[in-house]
This record gives sequence, structure tokens and C-alpha cells, in this order.
Amino acid sequence: MACQLLDCCQLFKNLENFPRTAEYIREKLCLGDYESCSRFRIFKGYDGGNAPLDIDPNDEEAVKKVIRCMKKKRRSGD
Repeated sequence: MACQLLDCCQLFKNLENFPRTAEYIREKLCLGDYESCSRFRIFKGYDGGNAPLDIDPNDEEAVKKVIRCMKKKRRSGD
């Protein structure tokens, strides 16, 4: 089963210059053990504004972008 965030995950934008790394992560995490991914865990625990206190600001912003992307996809019916 694939991670529900796969189509919206911002991680791959950061890895555009590293296609082999991106493919490795996609295979191991996104299409495999996605529940161990920190962004997935943050997303699942995120309650609309109260991110964990020790979260990296980049991860928090990435999770917010995922949430916006997923809401947009739901509205468009994708």
C-alpha cells in the first residue's frame, strides 16, 4: 500500500537534482514503510495548527503544504 501523501509530498521537490535518492526513498518509504516517515507521522498527528514543539520548521511548512495540496485535490475530485 502506498502512502496517502505521495502525490502531495514536498520532499521530492527538494530532491529534483537527486533522482536516484528520490527513487530509493519512494520505493522504501512511500511504497513500503511509510508509517516510519517523519512527515507522515507529523501529518497524522497534526490537528490543524498545533504542530509538535520540537518539529523542524521546514518539516512543519512541508506538512502544511501537503495538507493544502490534499484539500485542493479533494475539491477537484482527483
